[in-house]
Amino acid sequence: AETAANRICKVLKVNQENERLMEEYERLASDLLEWIRRTMPWLNSRQADNSLAGVQKKLEEYRTYRRKHKPPRVEQKAKLETNFNTLQTKLRLSNRPAYLPTEGKTVSDISNSWKGLELAEKAFEEWLLAETMRLERLEHLAQKFKHKADAHEDWTRGKEDMLQSQDFRQCKLNELKALKKKHEAFESDLAAHQDRVEQIAAIAQELNTLEYHDCVSVNARCQRICDQWDRLGALTQRRRTALDEAERILEKIDILHLEFAKRAAPFNNWLDDQAEYCIQRMPPYKGPNGVPGALDYMSFSTALYGETDL
Repeated sequence: AETAANRICKVLKVNQENERLMEEYERLASDLLEWIRRTMPWLNSRQADNSLAGVQKKLEEYRTYRRKHKPPRVEQKAKLETNFNTLQTKLRLSNRPAYLPTEGKTVSDISNSWKGLELAEKAFEEWLLAETMRLERLEHLAQKFKHKADAHEDWTRGKEDMLQSQDFRQCKLNELKALKKKHEAFESDLAAHQDRVEQIAAIAQELNTLEYHDCVSVNARCQRICDQWDRLGALTQRRRTALDEAERILEKIDILHLEFAKRAAPFNNWLDDQAEYCIQRMPPYKGPNGVPGALDYMSFSTALYGETDL
């Protein structure tokens, strides 16, 4: 009787242990599957603020997940599989039917969910890497855009005022020609900068194509640069026209001066001859207070206007 009682106690103890293992398996399986269910949406999410800092934050969160959150779940899965195998072995040794977990919680179900988790991790890692590379390129392009825009704006500073200056209005012809040479040099420089403006516009377009997070400010700055470039072109042409017209006028004035000088020279010579002739014809002054060598202008004038041969 005692032996029978011991056997019954042993059987009961084994059954209790098996029940405990079944309950623990169900609990571990439910907990692990629930954790996978909660984690999958995060791993499948591809939402970010489209900034390098935002993706780097996600990358750090993923590293924390791999270092801190996943290792205990790996241990949990291993323990669950060990418990399941131990339970099946004990049931087989006790000639008991194999344990069949609740639907959706079999070892195969858990294994499939785990594989899905790892595939989602791999895809998430690849996305993080691709986003990091894309956003690093965007940051590089944004810095390149800023550098080129800064350099261009430094070059254009003061150019509009210079092109609208009326400094040529009071110039002499040689000074005006010097201003024209200076303007021609500026026109060459302006043409050389055309390629730089096109580069700035191309970088802005690429930033838009790659969906840079601050496209609004990039587009606004690019538009300001392009608008100013159009104004510089128009002002350059206007100043060129004004300089050409001023040069034409000054050259005409120079020709008139030369013509006047050519015509004035014979007249001045004739005038000098007539003055000498008149002086030679004047009689000496004989009035009171006369100075030796003085000429009688009044008498000469009276006689002059009465002489018909002059």
